[in-house]
Amino acid sequence: MEKLKSCPFCGGKVKKRSGFGGIILFECLDKKACGAMISFDSDICNAHPEKADESWNMRKQIDEAIEMLEDYKDNCDFIIDKECIRNVIEELRGRY
Repeated sequence: MEKLKSCPFCGGKVKKRSGFGGIILFECLDKKACGAMISFDSDICNAHPEKADESWNMRKQIDEAIEMLEDYKDNCDFIIDKECIRNVIEELRGRY
Protein backbone atom coordinates (compact mmCIF):
# COMPACT_ATOMS: atom_id res chain seq x y z
CA MET A 1 0.00 0.00 0.00
CA GLU A 2 1.37 3.39 -0.97
CA LYS A 3 1.41 6.24 1.53
CA LEU A 4 -1.77 8.30 1.38
CA LYS A 5 -1.43 11.96 0.52
CA SER A 6 -2.89 14.52 2.89
CA CYS A 7 -6.40 15.95 2.63
CA PRO A 8 -6.62 18.09 -0.51
CA PHE A 9 -8.92 20.53 1.29
CA CYS A 10 -7.10 21.29 4.55
CA GLY A 11 -3.82 19.36 4.41
CA GLY A 12 -4.78 17.16 7.38
CA LYS A 13 -3.92 13.50 7.85
CA VAL A 14 -6.18 10.95 6.21
CA LYS A 15 -7.33 7.47 7.19
CA LYS A 16 -8.73 4.87 4.81
CA ARG A 17 -11.83 3.02 5.98
CA SER A 18 -14.26 0.51 4.62
CA GLY A 19 -17.81 1.80 4.70
CA PHE A 20 -21.25 0.30 4.23
CA GLY A 21 -21.30 -2.33 1.49
CA GLY A 22 -17.50 -2.39 1.24
CA ILE A 23 -17.20 1.12 -0.19
CA ILE A 24 -13.70 2.53 0.36
CA LEU A 25 -13.74 5.85 2.25
CA PHE A 26 -10.99 8.37 2.93
CA GLU A 27 -11.59 10.37 6.08
CA CYS A 28 -9.79 13.57 7.05
CA LEU A 29 -8.80 13.19 10.70
CA ASP A 30 -8.67 16.95 11.31
CA LYS A 31 -12.27 17.47 12.41
CA LYS A 32 -11.64 21.13 13.34
CA ALA A 33 -10.34 22.02 9.87
CA CYS A 34 -12.72 20.11 7.60
CA GLY A 35 -13.39 16.45 8.48
CA ALA A 36 -14.06 15.62 4.83
CA MET A 37 -15.04 12.07 3.91
CA ILE A 38 -14.53 11.04 0.30
CA SER A 39 -15.44 7.75 -1.37
CA PHE A 40 -14.48 6.13 -4.63
CA ASP A 41 -17.50 3.90 -5.17
CA SER A 42 -16.46 2.06 -8.29
CA ASP A 43 -16.25 -1.65 -8.97
CA ILE A 44 -12.48 -1.38 -9.47
CA CYS A 45 -11.80 0.55 -6.24
CA ASN A 46 -14.11 -1.62 -4.15
CA ALA A 47 -12.60 -4.86 -5.47
CA HIS A 48 -9.00 -3.62 -5.39
CA PRO A 49 -8.38 -1.22 -2.46
CA GLU A 50 -4.93 -0.31 -3.81
CA LYS A 51 -6.69 1.28 -6.81
CA ALA A 52 -8.64 3.45 -4.37
CA ASP A 53 -5.31 4.57 -2.87
CA GLU A 54 -4.08 5.51 -6.35
CA SER A 55 -7.29 7.45 -6.99
CA TRP A 56 -6.98 9.27 -3.66
CA ASN A 57 -3.38 10.22 -4.34
CA MET A 58 -4.09 11.52 -7.83
CA ARG A 59 -3.69 15.28 -8.04
CA LYS A 60 -4.05 15.74 -11.78
CA GLN A 61 -3.96 19.54 -11.87
CA ILE A 62 -0.93 19.72 -9.57
CA ASP A 63 0.87 17.03 -11.57
CA GLU A 64 0.17 18.94 -14.80
CA ALA A 65 1.42 22.19 -13.24
CA ILE A 66 4.63 20.48 -12.09
CA GLU A 67 5.15 19.05 -15.57
CA MET A 68 4.68 22.49 -17.15
CA LEU A 69 7.12 24.05 -14.68
CA GLU A 70 9.67 21.30 -15.34
CA ASP A 71 9.44 22.00 -19.08
CA TYR A 72 9.80 25.73 -18.52
CA LYS A 73 12.74 25.26 -16.16
CA ASP A 74 14.55 23.06 -18.65
CA ASN A 75 14.15 25.67 -21.40
CA CYS A 76 14.75 28.77 -19.30
CA ASP A 77 17.84 30.91 -19.86
CA PHE A 78 17.80 32.70 -16.52
CA ILE A 79 19.58 31.01 -13.61
CA ILE A 80 17.48 32.82 -10.97
CA ASP A 81 14.27 31.64 -12.63
CA LYS A 82 15.52 28.05 -12.67
CA GLU A 83 16.24 28.14 -8.94
CA CYS A 84 12.89 29.75 -8.15
CA ILE A 85 11.02 27.21 -10.30
CA ARG A 86 12.95 24.33 -8.71
CA ASN A 87 11.84 25.59 -5.27
CA VAL A 88 8.19 25.86 -6.37
CA ILE A 89 8.28 22.34 -7.80
CA GLU A 90 9.74 20.93 -4.57
CA GLU A 91 7.10 22.77 -2.53
CA LEU A 92 4.27 21.44 -4.70
CA ARG A 93 5.58 17.88 -4.53
CA GLY A 94 5.95 18.08 -0.76
CA ARG A 95 2.54 19.59 -0.17
CA TYR A 96 0.48 17.49 -2.53
